[in-house]
Amino acid sequence: MSGATALWLALVSARPAPAEGASAGWRHVPAAAEQDAKAAATIRHHDGLFLRQGLGVTVLRSRGRTDVVDRKFNGFGTTPGQTRLRAVSGPGVVAHAAIGITPVPGLVFAFELTSHMYWDLDVETEEQPRVIPLFTSARDRSAKYLSYGLLVLWYPEPKRGFNVGMSIALASAHENGPAGWFAGPQLGYEWWIGEQWSLGALLKASFSGFSGDAEPNLFRPFVGGNVAYVAMPSLSAVLTFH
Repeated sequence: MSGATALWLALVSARPAPAEGASAGWRHVPAAAEQDAKAAATIRHHDGLFLRQGLGVTVLRSRGRTDVVDRKFNGFGTTPGQTRLRAVSGPGVVAHAAIGITPVPGLVFAFELTSHMYWDLDVETEEQPRVIPLFTSARDRSAKYLSYGLLVLWYPEPKRGFNVGMSIALASAHENGPAGWFAGPQLGYEWWIGEQWSLGALLKASFSGFSGDAEPNLFRPFVGGNVAYVAMPSLSAVLTFH
């Protein structure tokens, strides 16, 4: 055996064996580094627990009908004791909160509670283009709608802020008003401000329908109105933990 061959065999035999768990062509990664990588993957990533709260502005536009039995309102109707409402409209504020889970990254199922509050509403009837506020109280020209139900939200790219969603819920009008349904398609975008927190804007087109047989009232028709359909578009600022 030549000296060169002997030297080559000595170098090969002195080569260290691969680390346990490693194979040819693969780099060994310590367990601690794998845990750090997994933790980093959950930062600024829409998964796990979902919490959201928001506050914004909204506009009410509603059409419906109410029966009025008080004779002092007879002059507003085509038939004594009855008035058909043309429209109610006005500005307001909206507040909402949601809590849920993310079974698949980017897909959220949550319980949502939303409150729409309005004041200084314009009330129109068939005979009156606008009921003069002098003959009504501030309470008569205010309205409040509460909805509670399911929110489905989707982030197409879980690490980014664009999202679309849909709310399907039960709703009630005023304190003792009729019950109804609520549907709210929405579109939003959020910017990360922390590892799990984001701040964004939400545009929501909310629709509701109500019916009931409570005590009639001309100026608050959806407390005792027979039928009402309500549109409540809103723009909100939202703070999300996800």
